Amino acid sequence: IYVLKPSVLNFIPPKVYFGIDMLIKDFLDKKFPVAKFLIEDYWIDIGRESDYKNIQSDYTTYFKKREDWVKHNKALVLGGAGFLGSHISKSLLEEGYKITIIDGLFEKTGGDYNNLVDIINYIEFIDKDIKKVKKIENIISHSDLIIDSMGWTSHIDGYEDPIYDLKLNQASHLYLIKKLSNSQSKTIIYLSSRSVYGFPKTEVIDESSPLSPVDLQGIHKLAGEYYFNHLAETTNNQVISLRLPNCFGKGQKVKGFDIGLIGYLIKSSLNNEDIKVYSKNRRRNILYAKDFTNILMELIKLVFPSKYIVLNVPGYDLEIYKLANLIISMTNKGSLSFENIPDNIQMIDFNVVFTSKLLHKLINVNLLDLNYSILETINYFKEEM
Repeated sequence: IYVLKPSVLNFIPPKVYFGIDMLIKDFLDKKFPVAKFLIEDYWIDIGRESDYKNIQSDYTTYFKKREDWVKHNKALVLGGAGFLGSHISKSLLEEGYKITIIDGLFEKTGGDYNNLVDIINYIEFIDKDIKKVKKIENIISHSDLIIDSMGWTSHIDGYEDPIYDLKLNQASHLYLIKKLSNSQSKTIIYLSSRSVYGFPKTEVIDESSPLSPVDLQGIHKLAGEYYFNHLAETTNNQVISLRLPNCFGKGQKVKGFDIGLIGYLIKSSLNNEDIKVYSKNRRRNILYAKDFTNILMELIKLVFPSKYIVLNVPGYDLEIYKLANLIISMTNKGSLSFENIPDNIQMIDFNVVFTSKLLHKLINVNLLDLNYSILETINYFKEEM
């Protein structure tokens, strides 16, 4: 299957034979973005009547049981109107889950009703602080899968307002855990952060690396992990903590000061500004939102032997200046310069390779092409700025 934007037609010469393979090669030679998406699911080309009969038989054999199972499964997504929460909700809906979303749409967070506009008629949305939701125990009891994506991702702002960070990155999770204490046989996903590792003395981080957070978000996220670990050990629930790097994509914050690394680079470039990079050696691991939800949808299908599991979820690892140059080449705007790192950035700067010992042993991880992911995010910023 080939999917082309209408503008690509301008690159096809008229009245001569020009195959799709020639078009792709021409784009690659010109360093235009070409992306691939590997389909590992069931696929058949229905070109004959016999193919149609085969697919009817295969549906009964392979898909009907899955459809009947998922029809009765319900998911509760806390923070589901946020950047990642909304992506998760849409993916669960595609999987056939009945979705309830609770999100207080707190100030300074990514919680935004607009993130749910295209699915709002297919979900139950409760736009309240979890502490103010009536009969929360009843909602929990009827949910098979619980995704805790509540939180505040602004590291720098967290220093300016530590009580607010405490409220969003710890207190809200504690309240949920208290309400979960009488529940049984739930699968709970907690979105944690790469920041729980702090400044490791090794060049590579995996799940066995020591935990020593150096900023408030990391401290509060790590506390959340300990709380959920205790919940798993003292109840019959299973908890999976996912430690995420810098995430980006459609729905992320566009306005404000602290909009994340990718947001800063794209916005600066689109504004034709000089992008400040503090060293050629500084690197980041970045994870496209769609890649994350693809990984998550695979993980929730697994049966784990342990009641509490921690997984790093890495994306692409690369130097920041190379990422900046990639964005500049795609927008044809902005410039790049190097300068000394400010103190407020230095204290939360993590300059190591972020990886996982376990994730690739559990599922096949196929990330979307980085050029495609960045270009889609640039187009999103163009629409929102």
